[in-house]
Amino acid sequence: MRRIGLTLLLLATVALAAPALGTGDDDDSSEIALAPPVDPGPGSVLVARLEVHTINRGSKEYLLAAMDRAESDPEIRALVIIMDTPGGVLEDTRRLVIRMLASETPIITYVGPTGSRAASAGLFLTMAGHVAAMAPGTHTGAAHPVFLGPSQGDDGKEATGKSTQQAMLDKVTEDTVSFIHNIADIRGRNGDWGERAVRESVTVTEDEAIELKVVDLVATSLTDLLAQTEGREVELSDGKRTILRTTGPVIEQTWPLRLRVLYLLTEPSIAYLLLMGGLLGLGIELRNPGLFVPGIVGATCLLLGLFSLSALPVNAVAFLFVLVGAGLVIADLFIPTYGLMTIGGVVALAFGGLFLIEETPEVPVGVSPITVGVVASTALVLGLLIGWLLVRDRDRKVYTGDKGILGARGRMTKPSGGGPDALGRVFVQSERWQAWSAEPIEEGVRVVVRSKDGMILEVAREQAAEG
Repeated sequence: MRRIGLTLLLLATVALAAPALGTGDDDDSSEIALAPPVDPGPGSVLVARLEVHTINRGSKEYLLAAMDRAESDPEIRALVIIMDTPGGVLEDTRRLVIRMLASETPIITYVGPTGSRAASAGLFLTMAGHVAAMAPGTHTGAAHPVFLGPSQGDDGKEATGKSTQQAMLDKVTEDTVSFIHNIADIRGRNGDWGERAVRESVTVTEDEAIELKVVDLVATSLTDLLAQTEGREVELSDGKRTILRTTGPVIEQTWPLRLRVLYLLTEPSIAYLLLMGGLLGLGIELRNPGLFVPGIVGATCLLLGLFSLSALPVNAVAFLFVLVGAGLVIADLFIPTYGLMTIGGVVALAFGGLFLIEETPEVPVGVSPITVGVVASTALVLGLLIGWLLVRDRDRKVYTGDKGILGARGRMTKPSGGGPDALGRVFVQSERWQAWSAEPIEEGVRVVVRSKDGMILEVAREQAAEG
């Protein structure tokens, strides 16, 4: 009986354990228990603002500094990036996205406030956040790479018949499609729509973005955003889950002066203005040696302009047009052509400025046509004004030197006896001169200067000279 009882007990144990064991081929029946999310507790929230800024070298360094600060400060629980951007440099965007995907601190991307947009490169940053949000009345998308450089002729074709430029754009587009899919897969967003944004430049509003699973929520303000994300679970790059604590103090990531200057210097229009200011300042200094201030300012602007151009794709031929144009305008100061050289120089400046920066998928913005128009108009007005002044000065009566005193009127202070040997004195142009006259002239009589020989003047009575 004892053996029978042990046997029955063993069979019962096996029967109870069988459902839990399952088979090695049935993956659906084996589930690994997930570790509970980490609750870091209350803390502060760091806010970085990319408002009305393009994504370039300066703004990239600003956001990278914010991410480094968020990870290094143990009291910061999340980083919020508030965006209103038309896009920017694709390579700088890649650097930012890679850093965001590897961040050990939750990142919340927010397209706001109302009326803002996260276009082109801004879409990649929006989708790369652990939590993505948009404000009412905002939109995102239109991420197709831009390549608006001068078209190439038949000489620039590959074997497929496509131009080299178009082939490059196709390659960049395919690479960008893969990039947006990778972001979407990691963050659990709609990669198919992201591909359409790259290929077809489609955009969506905040409600459409929620429906298409491009972003996670709509928030009316930063306060509303932080309230909605409080307690939300997110997964970090190492696979660990954490709970967002976003109701603590808000800290602003300020723009240091160094990064503000760097941001401005990497703007194509600013680079063009600095280059023009430098050339103009040096031209003024060459025309008027010894002024120093135009030379110092011009040299500084020229160096800053060259630094800016070193970070941008410069069209060499357009750069030569700018140099030739500036040279013609400056040469008109030395070789008066009454504005003719200035007109030619302004045309060269305008043409060179429009094509100075090659618009590529990496740098989708060039020099603003408005900036080029302002520079060209200013140079034209100044050149024509200088030409008019030169014409006017050409016909103006000389008031200095030997010729300047001829015809001047004065008053006798010592009578002249008549003839070159009977010298008197005359007061002319606030100075006293020795003077002689063909006939005697009494003291106090008004006279006119007829000639000058060294320091002696020949004068005549004013009435006689007028007669």
